[in-house]
Amino acid sequence: MRKLILLLSVLISSHVRAQPVNKHGQLSLSGTQLVDKNKQPFVLNGVSYGWSCFHPRFYTKGTVQWLLKDWNCNVVRAAMGVEPDGGYLQDSLRSMNLVKTVVDAAIKEGIYVIIDWHCHNIKLPEAKAFFIEMAKRYSGYPNIIYELFNEPDQESWSQVKAYSEELIKAIRVIDKKNIILVGSPFQ
Repeated sequence: MRKLILLLSVLISSHVRAQPVNKHGQLSLSGTQLVDKNKQPFVLNGVSYGWSCFHPRFYTKGTVQWLLKDWNCNVVRAAMGVEPDGGYLQDSLRSMNLVKTVVDAAIKEGIYVIIDWHCHNIKLPEAKAFFIEMAKRYSGYPNIIYELFNEPDQESWSQVKAYSEELIKAIRVIDKKNIILVGSPFQ
């Protein structure tokens, strides 16, 4: 009886803590449809963290575990605060460590993670350095989704496109598979 209870506990625990990346693998696009490794439609359900510079206390392994277990998230979004006080431009090491903590925890928990450059202005040299470092560190993991420019607000599409093409080239030299999101301006 004791062995049966232990077995049931393990089965229930593994079902509750299923790892979406193990099941669905490398995501890709088929036309405009997000699909999993078996080319089956896939939907991401999750939470975006607030800007890293405003909400660093949530950028923890424990928060990722809690979001998976309690909210059943299959994705989290680590929003790198770039321009505000305490953001990447002022303290890149601290900012990078916050984002890496979330990304590493998401990989360990087997969920997808969006690495978001959360900036309102084009900062091409800084964004390029950031994404090159992220791609070097995480290119082998199917968990990763890159988001190049969260909220282009005053930029034209031609500006966003040129910026994005540069970043995509830099990332693709290192990471040929993971999805890259490109935000569009309000115009």
